[in-house]
Amino acid sequence: MAWLITMLVIGLVTGWLMGSLTEGRGPGATAKVVAGVGGSFLGGFLFGAFGERLVGEGPLYLVSLLVAMVTAVVVILLVILIKK
Repeated sequence: MAWLITMLVIGLVTGWLMGSLTEGRGPGATAKVVAGVGGSFLGGFLFGAFGERLVGEGPLYLVSLLVAMVTAVVVILLVILIKK
């Protein structure tokens, strides 16, 4: 359950930030938030597919957060490029 909440929060925050940074480019803010949430879940899933823990303490937890954030940004950028 903590994994779902963590990935949701990362996706929402990343989508909101990218929506603010790329205002006027690509789809609207709502689409960017949705893409951010999807990207964070995708990143978390891919990170977990390689046998890594997704939540916990220590540096691995920070790496999983970073992977989710980077994947969310990549998905948002892909959506922006597709919508051009």
